[in-house]
Amino acid sequence: MAFTLLAQTATAQSTEKAERTAARALGTAGVEAYQEGDYAAASDKLEKAFQILKVPSLGLWSARALEKRGQLVEALNRYLEAQSIQVPAGEVAVQQSARKDAEREGEALKVRVPRLVIELTGAEPSEITLTIDGQTVASSVVGQPRLVNTGPHRVEAMLGARHANGEASCVEGQQCSVSLDLTPPAKPVAQTVSSKALSASPADSRTDGGRSWQPTLGWVAVGAGVAGVAVGGFFGFKAMSERKSLDDSGLCVGDRCPPSLQDSADRLGTYRTVSTVGFVAGGVLAAAGITLLVTAPSRHRETALFYVGPGSAGIRGSF
Repeated sequence: MAFTLLAQTATAQSTEKAERTAARALGTAGVEAYQEGDYAAASDKLEKAFQILKVPSLGLWSARALEKRGQLVEALNRYLEAQSIQVPAGEVAVQQSARKDAEREGEALKVRVPRLVIELTGAEPSEITLTIDGQTVASSVVGQPRLVNTGPHRVEAMLGARHANGEASCVEGQQCSVSLDLTPPAKPVAQTVSSKALSASPADSRTDGGRSWQPTLGWVAVGAGVAGVAVGGFFGFKAMSERKSLDDSGLCVGDRCPPSLQDSADRLGTYRTVSTVGFVAGGVLAAAGITLLVTAPSRHRETALFYVGPGSAGIRGSF
């Protein structure tokens, strides 16, 4: 049993030693690539080495390579991580120096990292789904400066069927912003149609212009009424003249006249009849016309005033 435990311990130690050796080899190759200016290769090797062997020195060089590649946010996080790693035994001086360098270089980088501010209107941050460059992030970052790398960044917000997006171009050492508007679209104004309009016949649904028959007929009736009253007035005047002529002759008693004046008496009767018919028909027609005008369904109500005076008759109207 003891032999088995010793064998397992030896194997574990051997595996750990092999991993540390591989990590140191990758780290050395990464530093060499960095010094040669091949920052992509350096970052790849140093990242792998750091994942195997987390020591401040590998963290420091990994952060430097990320910084050179423009991944400032990732580099800053790596500098902070390198500062927090405990110094392993046997490499105290080297690793402590790496931690101090990581702290110093991290502070210098911090002021260069751009900050993105997302402005939102039309919704509450807690209601939306938010993405930056296609990656979902907590909506609580709305309104708060967020560290981002230099270059363009696309921001999208979604709330149900509503969607808003924007883009900001961020440069080193500056704050950039993007505004998103999720205000609901305005509701269309409903067009109210009365049940009467829906059930009306084609003739009834026409505009006032299509119902011009009523005011037209009204004016015709008023005109005919005025003409009738004028005829009645004219023949009334003639009847008065004929009556005066018969009275002046002194031969008539009431409406009874001698044969020599019978033609004049007959004309008097005719004038009276025509005058009466003219006044009555004219009055009726004028009243009917005025009624049609007053009740006409027009936007601008037409009013008319019919008048009769001594020797005159007419109509006054407003439009």
